Amino acid sequence: MLVFLVLAGIAVYLLYQAIKLERPHNFPPGPPNYPFVGAGLYLKSLNAKTGAETFGKLGEIFGPVTGLYLGNIRALVVNGYEAAKEMWGNDHFAARPELFQIKYVFSGQVRGIFNTNGDLWKEQRRFTIRNLRDIGFGKSSMEGLVHEEIQETMTRLQSSVQEGSSTVHMNGRFTISTTNIIWGIINGKRYSHDDLKLHKLLEALREVLRAGDVKVNLINNYPLTRFIPFLSKDFKIMADGAAEILSTIKEAVNSHKTTRDENVSRDFIDTYLNKMDGEKSENSTFSDDQLAGICFDLFGAGSESTASQIDFAVLYMLLYPEIQEKVHAEIDSVIGKDTYASMSDIPRLPYCEAVLTEILRICPIAPVSVPHASIKNTKFMGYDIPKDTLCSINILSVHMDKSFWGDPETFRPERFLDQNGNFQKPERVVAFGSGKRVCMGETLARMMYYLIFVSFMQKFKIEQVPGESRPSREVRDGFTVTPRPFNGKLTLRN
Repeated sequence: MLVFLVLAGIAVYLLYQAIKLERPHNFPPGPPNYPFVGAGLYLKSLNAKTGAETFGKLGEIFGPVTGLYLGNIRALVVNGYEAAKEMWGNDHFAARPELFQIKYVFSGQVRGIFNTNGDLWKEQRRFTIRNLRDIGFGKSSMEGLVHEEIQETMTRLQSSVQEGSSTVHMNGRFTISTTNIIWGIINGKRYSHDDLKLHKLLEALREVLRAGDVKVNLINNYPLTRFIPFLSKDFKIMADGAAEILSTIKEAVNSHKTTRDENVSRDFIDTYLNKMDGEKSENSTFSDDQLAGICFDLFGAGSESTASQIDFAVLYMLLYPEIQEKVHAEIDSVIGKDTYASMSDIPRLPYCEAVLTEILRICPIAPVSVPHASIKNTKFMGYDIPKDTLCSINILSVHMDKSFWGDPETFRPERFLDQNGNFQKPERVVAFGSGKRVCMGETLARMMYYLIFVSFMQKFKIEQVPGESRPSREVRDGFTVTPRPFNGKLTLRN
């Protein structure tokens, strides 16, 4: 009898899933969907190396908009600039899906800015952007903090190279600098580069950002599967990493509560706590949990990802020495070797800006956008999209569109220079997204990306290590991507 009831229960569940996965009327074309796994088996059969490559293959087969189920979640995959532009311009896609993975981090709630919706998102984003600007977020007044970190990083690299040249492992070489810059804005403090707590925190962050694994995505669909041993390991690594970051943030908030002066704002945490004190309404969206969520977003999205973008830039200088020579020549002629670059120098460095833009194009850190969700039933590219459909934009497909770029696989910075050698700002390099959900940290991320890269190139020449194979251009996949581990032969430039 028990066996019969179990089998009957399974049959009912599979029937329910089959009905649930039925393709809605006038929904975009896509692969077959099956109970429990959705289009998972089909996606696996594409044998792609990364999520962006998988989505790109869907675009080749089904067109710019693919409709499918990721497990039991109804979803769209968007490829190409025109479809992406239409989605970014449609306010009905300005929401975020409330995934289990996100809610689990905050004990069943959604906190912060990146993943919240509605009035909560609007009010918190408006307050955060305005007050980060007041602190100096992305402004020239921030350059002192950036230069302080650059100086220590370059001094340490110079010590490791000493005289002549030396082999240096390059991955993550700039993560401490980017982390300290963001942590200084949030918390008003910086870590020593040797601080063990800092290194533990960065390892936790790496685990969270590598959590784009298929197993974790399965748990987003079926939360109870996190108790299955071979699935729970990866999910636990992600959850423990997020808990470590939140613990550090909450410790900083509690410290501020005992040391702050309500008439003075030393940093973003002080500014937020002062706002909380001034909010008397019971319906206020300002809270300790919300503050922790915003700090988590800023820290998680800005530190390791920007450092990885710099890693890619350094890697490409190693792989393309003739371009590196042009970068050195321009920096030497405009800035010299002894003065740190400022953002006001960037317009005078058009070739460097073209190089860095080409690297953003060919190696975007988030090649698939943070998921969007449809707020209501809406029309998109001629199709009917039901409310609560998850939407992913394949940014890499925009950057690698052969019909527009001609030779997208080729690393060619000159594509962003006019006939007079002036930099041409590209519309189709959208590494930071677009629309209402554009990355709010873009200005600071670009500042760190430009200034750290230029400072590194002022001081060093990087070459392939003799006897080692040429480093790969392939990426390590995840929510964000990084270069595969590589070494470089560094030589001090005199």
